[in-house]
Amino acid sequence: MVVMTIKEFETALHNAPVGGKILYYTGLLILDREVGRQFAAIHAIGTAAWEAYKAGKVTLVQKSLPCFGAEYYAVKLSGKRNDRTSARKPLSLRW
Repeated sequence: MVVMTIKEFETALHNAPVGGKILYYTGLLILDREVGRQFAAIHAIGTAAWEAYKAGKVTLVQKSLPCFGAEYYAVKLSGKRNDRTSARKPLSLRW
């Protein structure tokens, strides 16, 4: 399980280039925030990532793991309005 501290997250966000990915948690965030030994740290980093999203600094993405859980990333945005829409790559559907 990877858990960043808020200070590590803020430093990584400050130093990341636009489009840079910050891995801030590995596990199952929704469950791990509610139970476990590191409840306060997990809750704090989840909240910090969400606040950065609401402030327009990042977009939040997940990558599923083959076992159980996911890697949680914050992708740094330029800070310009409507940047969230340009951060996503277009979907290509193949049938």
